[in-house]
Amino acid sequence: MAKKTKRDIEKELREKIQNELHQKFKQTQDKPGPASPEPSLTMDDSSFIKEQEERLLRLSLEEEIYGKYPEFVYCENHLNEARWLTPAELEGEYEFYPVEETRFERFKKRFSKKASLPKIDSPEQKKRMEAMRKEIQEDAKKRIQQFEARKQAMMKSKTSEIEQKIYQEEIDKFYSRKKGYKKYINHLNETRWMTKEEHKNQDEFIDEVETPAQIWRRRGLIALAVLGGFALIWLVSVYNSSEIEDKAYVLVSSNEAKGQLYIDKVLAAGYTEGQVYAVTPGEHEIALLREGFSSKPKYQVITAAKNDTVAVHFTMEAKEFDASGMVRVSAPYPDAGIIVNGEFHGTLENAGLLILPEGNYTIILEKPGYAANPPQQTFRLSTCDTVEMSFTRCWLRNTGKQDSSGRNSEWDLLEVRSNIKNADIYLDGQKTMYKTDYILQRIPLGSHIVRVEKKGYKVYPEEQVVRLNRKEKQSTADFTLTSQVRRVTLNTKPVSGDIFVDGRLLGNGEVNVSLALGEHDIRFGETTLYKPPAVKKIVITEDSPQRLTFTYILNYNVFFKPDQKSNTVVKTGYLFSDNIFHQSNKAGPETELNKTINEKVWKLGYAFQYRNPPGEDALLLNIFIPANLDLSQPLALKLWIYKTKDLYPLILKAGSYYSVNINQYVLRKSILPGHSEKEIGNANYDSFLINEFLHPGNNQILIKTTTSTNSYVMLWKAQVGRP
Repeated sequence: MAKKTKRDIEKELREKIQNELHQKFKQTQDKPGPASPEPSLTMDDSSFIKEQEERLLRLSLEEEIYGKYPEFVYCENHLNEARWLTPAELEGEYEFYPVEETRFERFKKRFSKKASLPKIDSPEQKKRMEAMRKEIQEDAKKRIQQFEARKQAMMKSKTSEIEQKIYQEEIDKFYSRKKGYKKYINHLNETRWMTKEEHKNQDEFIDEVETPAQIWRRRGLIALAVLGGFALIWLVSVYNSSEIEDKAYVLVSSNEAKGQLYIDKVLAAGYTEGQVYAVTPGEHEIALLREGFSSKPKYQVITAAKNDTVAVHFTMEAKEFDASGMVRVSAPYPDAGIIVNGEFHGTLENAGLLILPEGNYTIILEKPGYAANPPQQTFRLSTCDTVEMSFTRCWLRNTGKQDSSGRNSEWDLLEVRSNIKNADIYLDGQKTMYKTDYILQRIPLGSHIVRVEKKGYKVYPEEQVVRLNRKEKQSTADFTLTSQVRRVTLNTKPVSGDIFVDGRLLGNGEVNVSLALGEHDIRFGETTLYKPPAVKKIVITEDSPQRLTFTYILNYNVFFKPDQKSNTVVKTGYLFSDNIFHQSNKAGPETELNKTINEKVWKLGYAFQYRNPPGEDALLLNIFIPANLDLSQPLALKLWIYKTKDLYPLILKAGSYYSVNINQYVLRKSILPGHSEKEIGNANYDSFLINEFLHPGNNQILIKTTTSTNSYVMLWKAQVGRP
């Protein structure tokens, strides 16, 4: 008979499953219940024999018998108790762990003599030994059988997984062809095929699982929607480009490659040198402007017919003037045209900063349908001056009676100047929106009181009376300002804190500020880990220091208490002679209630009573030092620790010694507490400066008893903070 291949076996299995599905569907039988779980493996718990000889005998027999079987692994726990376990038993074991021998131990074991069984003389002992040997052999065989059964079960489980996968595939194929059936999934990722009515009558399988056909259908719809969107965008762009308007064209050239083209005093957006620019047919005023250059001619008027191209040329010449100043123009309308002494200089958004030669100027802003306020501003520009021209409002243009010079016959101009610029101008007791140096427009004729103010300066004269009349085109008021402030620098260390001067926040960390001469209150904001300095009162004089530094006080504080209300991590445990901390909740410091303070305290002593050495109780305090903490400032470790008269067993003289290690550095090897347990209280503690042993990040402080300790040490609490 020919041997069946893997494909033949799988085919037979699929046919078997398909037949079962057809039968179940026709008979509408209920699904079989879940298979009962395999019985869990049990392991006989071995009991220790009280007599020492029988204990040694059992250990020797276990090593002799279990050691012959490769299925057993030698294991130990933290108490050095031995046990032989199979790999299956090790899976659920958390106490015993395999013991791995080093190369040296294996070499030593090869040439050393094996441990012999204890000498047995009496027949009764021999009888017990034989019974014990038989018991261990039977236990070994039984556990090996269980281990082999477990291996077989695992192999069978792998086969079942393949069968389950095939079964699920056949179910999907079978029900996907049945009308009205859909696949649903529950929160455990289990699936079931159901009709619409069956789905309504249950609440476990909620979400519908899409079939591959549904997934591809959804992806196809998304793809069609995306393609439709791109097609719509393309059609819109084609439609827009197909619209042909009646256009004329202008071709502008010049001897300079850069320049801004203005058509009818409006910036031509998208203009490129040497390329035609589309305009509406008709008459247009063409101007080409560039900062630092003058064009010849200043502008050209052209008449362009439909579909015609008109060429114009400008010659750009660099402006040369030795004495110049700057004029900065601001207004609410960036597209307003700037007219300087009757010449167009561009729009506000492109020519808001003008460089002009020294001289007198009149600036007007033009925007169709609007007028600026004031209508015009006249000023004199001196060398290296910067003049601010502000037009604040615009409204519909109206007409008024003007004289031949363009000014209203009932108004005049008033120029207010000062040696220190940007002083506030007051006219007839009312603050204007202008600052020196400035020419006030449309001032009614007659007498007016003018004064200026600037914080930190004294003004001379305090005010002036000016008289405006029709004979003079312009009147002038001059003021002299002298400083009454001093420039100082205020800073904080070692951290940056908010700085308040006279209740006003000026900055953080370091500020440069001009303060008026006299007294000022300096206050500081809160920061983490530091206490701000107290409110300072400083006096600013002409000779006072220009730099003042204020120090924040370290306010770092962490504490540890046995009632678990600490603001950091505390670990209890013990140490042996290897000086390695072993964390433990069983062996280590105990807690007890102290009746004097009615709070819990730690009681530190030896770790194990019946071990030699017994070990020392220890507390491991974990603290985190932020990177911005200034470790040059003193930090102290305070221990509310006390000596007691509670002696160790078999000890006659008390000696409550303890040791402190910081980041594996021995701060003190042996310390006798400065106070006894009767003196317990907030005022009695031991203190050590430790800032030089700390570093940014995680730090560890180890407090333990010593080998010289003969009586228990009482620790109420510990704190790391300011001395």
